[in-house]
Amino acid sequence: MPENTPLLITAGGFLGRIPFGAFNIGSRQEYEPVLKRRDVAYLRPGRPPAGKRPDHPGLILVNTRPSEQLKNRYPFLQTLDHTFPEGQAVAALNPEARFLSGPAGTKANLSAEWENASFIYLAAHTLRDPQIPYLMLMPLASPAGTSIPEAGYLDFLDVRTADLRTCRLVVLSSCSSGTPYVGTHTDGPSLGDAFIDAGAAAVVYTFWDVPDEDAKEFMTGYARDWGSEGLSQVKALSEACRRVMRAKPGIEAIAKWSAYSIKINGL
Repeated sequence: MPENTPLLITAGGFLGRIPFGAFNIGSRQEYEPVLKRRDVAYLRPGRPPAGKRPDHPGLILVNTRPSEQLKNRYPFLQTLDHTFPEGQAVAALNPEARFLSGPAGTKANLSAEWENASFIYLAAHTLRDPQIPYLMLMPLASPAGTSIPEAGYLDFLDVRTADLRTCRLVVLSSCSSGTPYVGTHTDGPSLGDAFIDAGAAAVVYTFWDVPDEDAKEFMTGYARDWGSEGLSQVKALSEACRRVMRAKPGIEAIAKWSAYSIKINGL
């Protein structure tokens, strides 16, 4: 197979938690990951994307501080110091995009606009409830004057019931946003999978938790040259990973670049 041919992976269950791009194909003396030679992406058939997508502006939402209700329930949630500058950097590269942050970064504002967005960029926490681990939540800003917990976070149902067929790319700059739930007798999709199911053409996500500052550095570099459609999105993310690979060789860098992957909505 030619080295410029992308490696496309269909993997469910626990295999969906494995960064295949980090697999060693080098000699015994030298580590050489698959991603060094070939672009890598995962496949998941979802709602078929629109054949021709309107050229609408993108949508960027950042949330640095979970609501007090969520912080009381999940005290491990901390303020994200580098998330707002990350969102600003992506917005500067996409000046026509709608930028939601602070009190405006609510689920109501997001859902009012995301079905017409050409891309969706979300930078926030992602969490699993320790008591209900197959459910994933993304904390957003809580609307003023409401005490309804569901108004302050995004979940599977919110995403899967949306029509995102005009969206060419979703970026989930958050911890473990692409990690599926795998239990003893069952498994469940990741939050990234839900966006594919809603019709998005491609989703960029993380396999595990990523430090806030590392996410800002990686994602702003990736956003400078992400693709426009289909497999060009795969190449753009693969190149972003290879830049980290070249700049910071060694074990520590492997954990940084291999945390990121992309899933596309079929072929």
